[in-house]
Amino acid sequence: MKTIPIICSLFAVAVAAAAFGAEPTDPTGTWEWSTKSPNGEIPTTLKLEWKNSKIAGAYSNQFGDTAISNASYKTT
Repeated sequence: MKTIPIICSLFAVAVAAAAFGAEPTDPTGTWEWSTKSPNGEIPTTLKLEWKNSKIAGAYSNQFGDTAISNASYKTT
């Protein structure tokens, strides 16, 4: 399952944006994308809430759901 690498990639993009001086962005919302695989498209949904510098939500695709809790989002 590629859940962790995809979530890490999303956070890496956020960190890179912060490093280049971009304003911090509230990641709250529903994020949707598809990944191509040898067996066809894999639609994926990521729902996030950001409260008190903590992120919670859920990652979901055809392989199942994964809860996200107590994750942090910090810019320097």
